[in-house]
Amino acid sequence: MAATSDEYKSSGKFESKRVQLFQEFSNNPNEVIQLQTLVDRFVQLKIEKDPSILLKNNNKIAILLQEEISKAKTSWSLSKRQDFRSSKEQLSGLSEEGKLALEIVRYLDGYVDSNVTENRQLLHGIDNSLRS
Repeated sequence: MAATSDEYKSSGKFESKRVQLFQEFSNNPNEVIQLQTLVDRFVQLKIEKDPSILLKNNNKIAILLQEEISKAKTSWSLSKRQDFRSSKEQLSGLSEEGKLALEIVRYLDGYVDSNVTENRQLLHGIDNSLRS
């Protein structure tokens, strides 16, 4: 199976499917607005906490935001696997920005689950591509 998935990636099918899924997300105004609202709130909290962030290079700001969301993603993934802490306990230890970053991660995970993981038509198409 690993060789098949490598072939799927090397033939450009994975990238093509990724671009298609991103385009579908981008074409859905409700999804974009929801995500933009969460990101805007997240950025506003970061600026309120540290206004000097506005003086930094835009690339550095983007990296800082990505790091925070990446940490939340890691935390979220671990908590889903280790199911020993409730969501309430997990949230209680987070900063306001951390909670918002986690909300962004949950939102994106939910979108991926409903539009990719549970999309039988998409999975059938990928399966057919792998078999051919």
